[in-house]
Amino acid sequence: HRSSLFVSFFASAAGPAVACLATNPADVARTRLSLDAALQDASQKQYRGAVDCIRKTWVEEGFTGVQRGLRFAMVREASKNSFRIGLFEPLLQAQTGGSRRASWRERLGGGGGGGGRAPHR
Repeated sequence: HRSSLFVSFFASAAGPAVACLATNPADVARTRLSLDAALQDASQKQYRGAVDCIRKTWVEEGFTGVQRGLRFAMVREASKNSFRIGLFEPLLQAQTGGSRRASWRERLGGGGGGGGRAPHR
């Protein structure tokens, strides 16, 4: 039972953490564009949009530039999802006395419901 709890936590944390590799450049661009927009003088602005921001960041700073803050994002997503999704099955087992497993519809509903209630940035 302990190994299944570990697998549940790990599986629900690993996917979203790895997905951060694809989504983190958009977060970097959003932050840089916000800072760029705060400049009063339009001649000082560096970026024309998100794609331009990511392209320039890649050219000037490489992979580490477009993935700035990746470790924090991975920890945030892994911890958030491991509790939200990883605890669903163990709590269901505790509630039903271990008499049944959740169907894929219940898992999807539980994960979606938890995600819908989670605070968004």
